[in-house]
Amino acid sequence: MKKISKFFFPFIIAGNVIALVLYIFACLTPFVNTGTYWWIALSGLAFPVLLFTILLFLIYHSLRKSKWAILNLIILLLGTQQIMATFAINLGDRYPLHKDEDNIKILQWNVKSWDQLRLEQSNDFKGNSFQPKMMLFLKKTNADIMCFEEFFEGVDSSKFTSNVMQIKALGYPYYYFHHGELLDGIYYYGDAIFSKFPIMDTASICSKNNDNAIFIYADIQLPHKKIRVFATHLQSVGFTDDQYTAIQDLKKGEESGIKQSRTIIGKLKRAYSSRRHQSLILKQYLNSSPWPTMLCGDFNDVPNSNTYFTISKDMQDAFIKKGNFIGRTFRYIFPTLRIDFILADKSFKIKHFRVDQIPYSDHNPVESIISLK
Repeated sequence: MKKISKFFFPFIIAGNVIALVLYIFACLTPFVNTGTYWWIALSGLAFPVLLFTILLFLIYHSLRKSKWAILNLIILLLGTQQIMATFAINLGDRYPLHKDEDNIKILQWNVKSWDQLRLEQSNDFKGNSFQPKMMLFLKKTNADIMCFEEFFEGVDSSKFTSNVMQIKALGYPYYYFHHGELLDGIYYYGDAIFSKFPIMDTASICSKNNDNAIFIYADIQLPHKKIRVFATHLQSVGFTDDQYTAIQDLKKGEESGIKQSRTIIGKLKRAYSSRRHQSLILKQYLNSSPWPTMLCGDFNDVPNSNTYFTISKDMQDAFIKKGNFIGRTFRYIFPTLRIDFILADKSFKIKHFRVDQIPYSDHNPVESIISLK
């Protein structure tokens, strides 16, 4: 056994060193300009995997009473801030069936065009979509405020059911839907906020030469206080279905995935650069809000990223306060991707949080019950 151990030990050390280096890069991600040093941010996507890998090395070296255990422990502790932003442990919290009257329930969801764009792209308007089931989910959830990204509104009633009218009929008379020009002559696309409470003012901030909003906000009049709710959809990587397949092939080491790798890396690079710029603008508006502020959105980035740490500074993450474990919200690529968030400033108290595991979009909806302090 000792001879076998001596033979494999160099390979174990080599794997350990690689894991430690990648883990250090992941820990550096919040503190570097990922618009320039985008390649450092890539390791952040695998942060939970790297963390558990180093834990295994730590246990192994501890059993062998090796000094490598000390090195693994020290480097592991360097990521304490990232660990606290990635994992949550609130085992005693149970999401209630009904909320108290003085609380607010807020829902965040990237709805992927309510699954209706798929019908338009396939030119199969008589096909089935998840849209009716998604509306039933909203009715059951009965949130007070709802924020949506990739909101789809078709203008041809013979082909599409109006999502705006259906949501209004659910008891949300107040809404703000920011969209660009009419696409393909038949639909609008953008971000939306719906509310049971009156919306007093709205705004959208867009990139130059682009109708797509970096974010929108609505000033909402609650019974005793006005609040400002932001909804954001930061720059997506924009992978096609073929590229998602190629990523799966890359995991298996297949040639088809390797051929697509240059395109995939190029898209990741552009997305990191855009999100760096967008997150700085969004943070300026969050800081200048005259009212208690909540932010809902699809950041298209993970919790240990520069994007997240820039935006979430001085804010509360509802998942960290009341969620559990990793809280995956994006249903593809990796089982560790939490890229949809509900954040609130310190004027609020986070009471409950939940990720709804439903298959209707590529994102899981998240919801939280909060109150004003």
